[in-house]
Amino acid sequence: VDNQPMYTPAWNKALDTGKQIAWVSAVWAPGTLTTAAPGTKGKWAMAPLPQWTAGENTTGSWGGSSTAVTNDSRNKKAAATFAKWLNTDPTALAALVKESGVYPAAT
Repeated sequence: VDNQPMYTPAWNKALDTGKQIAWVSAVWAPGTLTTAAPGTKGKWAMAPLPQWTAGENTTGSWGGSSTAVTNDSRNKKAAATFAKWLNTDPTALAALVKESGVYPAAT
């Protein structure tokens, strides 16, 4: 167990050298590992979280993404149209999965 702040050079080094052997994280973690711990490529694997009650399949609340249009946007309508396209168009969703490592909300 380590209480080091995440995403610092020391934290990255701990990941990359094997000093830190596990990390409870979100779906985007593999993308972080490729830059923070390149020396460990192929050595990481996903695992289910321990459960308080067998069979419940409870998950953590860390993770998730959203697309928002701020009040100070100069073109709210165009931004909202883009956000809708980004999150609903099959080509855009495929690019998000491939390039960002996110999992689609629906299949």
